[in-house]
Amino acid sequence: MDIILFDQDNRELYHQTMCELLEYLLDEAYLNQIIDSNYTLLSSNNYGVPVQVPTSLKNFIQDRKEEIRNLLMVQNVICESLSYPYEIGDLVINEFVAFSDEQGGVQEPNGGTPDWIELYNNSDQEIEINENFYLSDDKDFLKKWYFPTSVTIPANSYVTVWADRDVHQDGLHSNFKIEKNGGDLFLVYEDLTVLDQITYPQQELNQAFARIPNGSGEFVIQEHTFASDNEVPLSVGNQLSNSDISLYPNPNIGQFFIESKMPIERLEIYNSIGQQQAQWINPSFPVDITKLKSGVYFAKAIMGIDQSYILSFSKK
Repeated sequence: MDIILFDQDNRELYHQTMCELLEYLLDEAYLNQIIDSNYTLLSSNNYGVPVQVPTSLKNFIQDRKEEIRNLLMVQNVICESLSYPYEIGDLVINEFVAFSDEQGGVQEPNGGTPDWIELYNNSDQEIEINENFYLSDDKDFLKKWYFPTSVTIPANSYVTVWADRDVHQDGLHSNFKIEKNGGDLFLVYEDLTVLDQITYPQQELNQAFARIPNGSGEFVIQEHTFASDNEVPLSVGNQLSNSDISLYPNPNIGQFFIESKMPIERLEIYNSIGQQQAQWINPSFPVDITKLKSGVYFAKAIMGIDQSYILSFSKK
């Protein structure tokens, strides 16, 4: 054991595991309830066999818990709280798409139009999602996929997870796809607090399941509103085809043009997880994106209150 703990990474993992042991498994109230329940069951046997009162077992658990706490204290280890730090309802599943094609779907930066899940920050403060947050489609496996990198969601803002199983790609990619014939979605915290839960019916092609009102209402099937307010559905690509609008050069080194058969009233730039990076009203081209880091982005060209088109591009 000592040899293993010489490695810094192993030592940190060991300390984290011990902290989780204190938080989850050595919960005296929970364990005592189980012990008492089993004692009552065993004592009620029909053969009159006496069963020892489990005081010593309870004392052992209490002593072991104190021993672990003291060992961590000697190592100057402070256990991070594993309780959900925000209010229930602050962070919700706001919208998802389970069934799309190239004509009506949102093209993921690495290609294709996969499933996606949008989270929304209902609160007036930033929320940091990290490895303590999980998404799942299985009620028996609530910790199915955790957020591999920390992402800050500003107040009243969005973040997108691509539900495509491409976990090796850059960005947020879950290890499951969304079942289009109906199912469940869960947003869960480390202590198994269910932050949001959705049971949904069979989904329709190129349609989203979205909260109305945005962030708080019941779910309805409607046009998707990628990284936008659900109460203003934007028809994506119904009137424009790939030949009607184009972005070039792609990739680019800090500026690009968009040619469109319809006038663009507003242009918004989003990163690969749906966070807005820039916006122009009645944009003139080329637009300057030299301040953006290298990576893959979305340009949302909005032509009116019910028409937009999303194009993906890369900046070197």
